[in-house]
Amino acid sequence: MTGVRALLLVGAVFLGVLAIILLRGEGRAVLAFLRAAWETAVIGVVLGVITLLGTVLAFGTGGLLGHLDSLMASVVAVLP
Repeated sequence: MTGVRALLLVGAVFLGVLAIILLRGEGRAVLAFLRAAWETAVIGVVLGVITLLGTVLAFGTGGLLGHLDSLMASVVAVLP
């Protein structure tokens, strides 16, 4: 199974479980969980950027500069 198929399978299972929970009337708990997960992801991205910038300042730009553009593009894609 390729990585893309595995991700699609996990996404389908997650959406199925989410639909069952919402149909059972536990919508508020699910929404609170999703909001907490989103906030945790944003905090993780911000800490990752700070760590990368600290590494660049400490050790020079070297090979990290090429990866900085892709990292910033992913940060912009994650933030609302």
